[in-house]
This record gives sequence, structure tokens and C-alpha cells, in this order.
Amino acid sequence: HEALSKLTQMHHLVDSMISGIAPNSRSRVRPQSFTLEALCLLLEIISPKLRPVNTQLYSQKEKEQLSQLINIMLTYNLTYHQERTPEGQYIYKLDPNIEEVCRFPDLPFRKPLTYQAKQLIAREIQVEKMRQMEAPPQGLEARSLPTEINHGSGKSRIRNHEQSLDQIVKRATVEEKPERDFFGQVILKKKAAPSPEADQVPEKNIVEKQIGKAVGQSDVWFRFNEGVSNAVRRNIYIKDLL
Repeated sequence: HEALSKLTQMHHLVDSMISGIAPNSRSRVRPQSFTLEALCLLLEIISPKLRPVNTQLYSQKEKEQLSQLINIMLTYNLTYHQERTPEGQYIYKLDPNIEEVCRFPDLPFRKPLTYQAKQLIAREIQVEKMRQMEAPPQGLEARSLPTEINHGSGKSRIRNHEQSLDQIVKRATVEEKPERDFFGQVILKKKAAPSPEADQVPEKNIVEKQIGKAVGQSDVWFRFNEGVSNAVRRNIYIKDLL
């Protein structure tokens, strides 16, 4: 029973690792051959010698080595997670912990990475994941170029950040709506006799009175786009996954 549970645990570690591999690499990975031929070598590859200093002090060769290490670990869905031991100490463990699959306690193995090195690798992996999530897919960028060129032949559309504040202020002018009573009938107001001073009020003052004086003179302003959507969607094509 103990051997069967251990074998099941090993299969689960390998399957969880392979399931997170990028689709373009997963198609060439077979669990048995990967475990017997590449897994132990992969552990040696992701354990380079890193100096426990700031990455800004790294040489160009060391920066390239760190970048290759991060790309390899992201490709094979590997990272380091911090855990607390029963003695109260904090350590970084490989996740999924494939070291349990090919590291045997009776055999010598390479000196593991230091706590600072694993912490550095875990942080760089998180930064790279965020960078990849924010970057748009390359396929979508390539498809968007012809569309922009075709629209350029027609009437050019002014972008939001290029629109002048004067045009936005004019469009934001609030139109006065007639007041209605309980039955929906329009309430007619008695107009006061126009004074000569009212005729001399410039149009700019009327606009500022309707939408606020600070909008036209403030250095900081914003536009409110009405509407809400809780859906976050992204178009992904099958060719981007292959």
C-alpha cells in the first residue's frame, strides 16, 4: 500500500507539471520518456550558480543566464513557493516538487540553491508572468495592422488623447430639460424680462455655468464613460496556441 501511494504521488507530480507546460511544447512531451530521460537533467539545468547580489550588479553573461533560467522554468510550469517548516524556518520549495521523483536520499546530489537565489528566481518568475499577461498576443497585433491602414485612406479619426479640451467641453454641455408635473405635462415658467446685462454675457460663461468652472480651467480633468461590464474577454486564435 505504501509503495502504491508513493507511485500515485509521483504520477500526480509529473502530470501536474506536464499539464502546465505551454501547448507548443506539451505535444512533444510523453510522461514516461520525459521522466526517464529529461527530468533529472532538467533539475541540473535549473540549478545554476547565482551570486547572492542585486541583479543590477550581474554581468551581461549572468543576466542572460538568469533570463534563460526563467524562460525554462516558465516553459515547464516550475516555480518556487515559500513554506514554513515545523521548526519555524522558512524555505523555498520547487512547485511542483519534482525533486521527489528523481532525487534519492542514498545517492549524492548537487548542492541546492541558496535561499536568496530561490527567492530571486521566484520573484523574477512572477514579474515575467505579469509581463506576459499584459503583452497582447502577436497574432492580434499582426491582424490589426491592415485594418488601421485601410481606415487611414478615409477620414482620419481623432484619438481620445489628441482631442482638445474645448471640443470635449462643448459636447459635455448639459441640455436643459423641461420640468414636468405628476401627470407628465410640461410646466411653463414665466420668463423674466431680459436685462441689458444678460445679453452681454459671453457664451463661455454660459458653458462654465452649466458644466462647472473648474472643467475648463483645471490642469487635471477626466471623462466618464457611462456603462459597466463585468466580462473580461480576450480573443485567442488556435494558431496562437500551436
